[in-house]
Amino acid sequence: MENKDMQERPSSSASSHEKITQDQLEALVRLHNRFIDGRLGGRRADLRNADLSGLSLRGENLRQANFMGCIMVGMDLSGANFQEASLYACDLSNANLYRTVFTRADLRGARIVNANLIGANLEAADLRVGAISNGTNYDSGQMVNFRGANLSGARLMGAMASRADFSDAILVGANMSKADFAGAQLEGADLSGAEINGATFKGANLKSAIMTGVDLKELEDKGIDLSGAVTDKNVGTSVKDMGLPLAQMIDTHKSWVESAGKAGKQLDLSGIDLRALQSLKMEKMTAIKGVGAKFFGMNLYKIELQSAVLDEADFRNCDMEAADLRGTSFKRANFSHAKLRNANCG
Repeated sequence: MENKDMQERPSSSASSHEKITQDQLEALVRLHNRFIDGRLGGRRADLRNADLSGLSLRGENLRQANFMGCIMVGMDLSGANFQEASLYACDLSNANLYRTVFTRADLRGARIVNANLIGANLEAADLRVGAISNGTNYDSGQMVNFRGANLSGARLMGAMASRADFSDAILVGANMSKADFAGAQLEGADLSGAEINGATFKGANLKSAIMTGVDLKELEDKGIDLSGAVTDKNVGTSVKDMGLPLAQMIDTHKSWVESAGKAGKQLDLSGIDLRALQSLKMEKMTAIKGVGAKFFGMNLYKIELQSAVLDEADFRNCDMEAADLRGTSFKRANFSHAKLRNANCG
């Protein structure tokens, strides 16, 4: 008698960018599970170059399966097991990879933009540059792209991520021990509380990276450039070194605003690291100057910042709900992951 799964799909491989249905995919998974379990009639899943966009493999065991060159945009892969699988040059953009296992998987040249990788396991995964096929040759290099991806709590121990792009990615609490990030792009990435013991960052771009709560002694001893990173140390001048208490300076500034400049003095926070204050909730700071000021992670709920000059200021991870930002200059300011619900930006 002919096997039911074989009737549903006669082959365990897919042709170039063939669109696969959910039913066909599930049939291949059943054959693959037989292969993994060593049962009769099993066959390794070979889905190279298939289009699986929007489908689900949630919780499935795809260990050692071949997804080389697949389009996997927007898939639900949460809790799936891709241990030792080939995902070479796959497009996993916007996929749900929550708690997905990629232990020793081949992810070279993969595109993983804006994916959810919270709690994912990428231990010893290969995240290096991969050559992308143009039909017959593999000659153009492409870095693994994690731009904006959420890797909070991810396991990256021993991962080979040289030259990978983690720009603006969230790596809060990630375990990156003994991983290779040589030449990687980590500009604007949030590594708060990450474990980086034994990791390599030679030549990595850490400009504006958030590294609070991270033991940086090993990197400092190796001469890694952390000058542009946000660490537990002050970035620029501390608010404590401004000469007067900030509350007093704000009152003087209010007099300056109310008198149209005839009394008081304009508040200038340019280059000041304000993080130690933690909150400026509901403060009236209309028309201040704060070029390059660091507000990172602060509570700025309902703050009044109309007509201010805040070019190049850092508002990442700030709570700016219902803030009044009308008429303010924010040239090259950073609002990554800031909460701006009901903010008045008109």
